[in-house]
Amino acid sequence: MKIKLLSLIIVCLAVVSCQSTMMKTTANQTLSVPSQETSRLIFLRTSFVGSAIQSSVFDITGGQIKFIGIVSAKTRVVYDGPAGKRMFMVIAENADFMAADMQGGKTYYTIVIPRFGVMKARFSLLPVRKTSGKHNLNSPTIKSGMKHPIVENKPESLQWYEKNKAGISAKYKRYWKKWVAKPGADKAQRTLFASDGI
Repeated sequence: MKIKLLSLIIVCLAVVSCQSTMMKTTANQTLSVPSQETSRLIFLRTSFVGSAIQSSVFDITGGQIKFIGIVSAKTRVVYDGPAGKRMFMVIAENADFMAADMQGGKTYYTIVIPRFGVMKARFSLLPVRKTSGKHNLNSPTIKSGMKHPIVENKPESLQWYEKNKAGISAKYKRYWKKWVAKPGADKAQRTLFASDGI
């Protein structure tokens, strides 16, 4: 009985610790429809694997790195930006990328997927399809992720980005070469299409 109780306490502490203290829960959890000039991308992180490691996400369209936020396990991060072709990046031990072609007035989803790295977790951004594929808007995992709390930046997360800008830029340049070298078919699997929006 004591062992079960201790295990439960450890799990509870792990759940608390996997939430980034640099982000805060958004006061208004109800999302309005984006304007016709704006498209919305919602980052979901549903897996508990690698939960002790935070994943930071960026808009890198045109080679300009714009910090979006930190996606912890069981949270959502919402990003409104100009409609059209965009490029996004996630960073932890590695950097990985996802392309997007987003229509104005529509909302798109991507899932932050953890995988085992050398020293800590690595992450990938995978597009959530409208109806097809493993990750689609009707899958139980995605539906569950849509209920997780929306979090937003605090001064601490913005300070973290400023402090780590140089390292983030270096990692982007290193892994971007690998993205460019990927075959077209592989890139298509990592691309959000206009038809994926709702």
